[in-house]
Amino acid sequence: MYTHSTVAELAVPSVPCAQWFRYLLRTLRGINSAGLEEALLVLPLTQMLILFKFFDRWMRDGLQVELVSRCLFFALRMYHDQLSAARMQGHGALIESLLHHTRERLSKERDTIGFNIAGIRHLSVRLLVLVPLPAISPTYLRSSMCPEGVDDE
Repeated sequence: MYTHSTVAELAVPSVPCAQWFRYLLRTLRGINSAGLEEALLVLPLTQMLILFKFFDRWMRDGLQVELVSRCLFFALRMYHDQLSAARMQGHGALIESLLHHTRERLSKERDTIGFNIAGIRHLSVRLLVLVPLPAISPTYLRSSMCPEGVDDE
C-alpha cells in the first residue's frame, strides 16, 4: 500500500514535459491488470477526461493498442453515465475524437491479424505439401492423448 509521501513522489517524476506521454504509457504497462482496473476505478471523472486525452494520442499513434483499449473500455463501462453528461458539457469533441481514433486503430489491428492468420494458414499448407507427415498409428495417438490409468474401452 502506498503512503501519501510515496504517491507524491510517484506523481511528480523528473521527466521533461515532451516525454510525459511516453512516461505515462511506460508506467501503465508496468501495472498488473487487477491493479490497473483498481487504479482506474478510483480516478475522478476530471482526471479520467485528462487520461482520455492520452488515450486519444496513443490510439492515433498506434502505441500499446491492446493496453489502451483495455483501459479505455474499462473506463467506459465504469464512467458511462458521467461521460454522457460530460459529453453535453463540452467534452464531446474529445470523446468523438477518441471514438474515431479507436475505431480506426482497431480496424487496422483487425486487418493485420487477419492478414497474419491467412499467412500462417498458407505457410502451413505449403509446409504439409513439402514435408509430408509419416502415418501415425491410431494406437499411438490414443496412448499419447489419454492419461495413464484411463482406458477408453
